[in-house]
Amino acid sequence: MLSHRSAAVLWGLLDASTQPEVIRPGQFRKRAGILARFGTVPADERAVREGIAVTTVPRTILDLASLGKRRQTQRALHRAEVLQLTDSLSVPDLLARYPGREGVPLLRELLAEGVGFRGTPANRFEDRFADLLDRHGIPRPRFNPDLRRLLSST
Repeated sequence: MLSHRSAAVLWGLLDASTQPEVIRPGQFRKRAGILARFGTVPADERAVREGIAVTTVPRTILDLASLGKRRQTQRALHRAEVLQLTDSLSVPDLLARYPGREGVPLLRELLAEGVGFRGTPANRFEDRFADLLDRHGIPRPRFNPDLRRLLSST
């Protein structure tokens, strides 16, 4: 099934992926141009979107966090909230299920910061601008916030 960045693209959480990424439970033969990972995906972490087997949105976000790319994970969390992609299994549920997994500390940190509410940089220019602000200790503005959520809280 599709996983990691490819799954994020299929769900609309990221714009592009360099090559297809899949996860398989058993042995597999390497294929040029496909990044295949070995792993078991429980039934409640699997979905079908547009006829394609894919990891659920929360599992996809956990997989992205395991790659260690903070901004990419921020962007995916934010887009999942804006697109209202919910699942019976949440990201916090997966954090409890896999407490020692790679990416869990990053996700815990992002959730504690309230990433979805503050918004996140949407492109390379905004990423560089955020870096500039951070280097100079200037508070960040809200990046691409979910206006529906902001308006409903006032």
